[in-house]
Amino acid sequence: MGSSSPWHRFQNYFLRYDDLDFSIDISRMKFSDEFFDKMQPRVWQIVSHVRVAAGDEPADDKFSLAK
Repeated sequence: MGSSSPWHRFQNYFLRYDDLDFSIDISRMKFSDEFFDKMQPRVWQIVSHVRVAAGDEPADDKFSLAK
């Protein structure tokens, strides 16, 4: 099977967090295999400007952009 076969993409792009009872499959969305490599510098640039004020519970956390 090629690197872009449905099974290969499922193995790479299926995400499961059992402790959260959450899963997501983005393997059939139309993006190239290089998409995440290309977007990573942009994402880190954005994330580096985000600040978190922790609440009592994770759901109470507040997010804001650094000034």
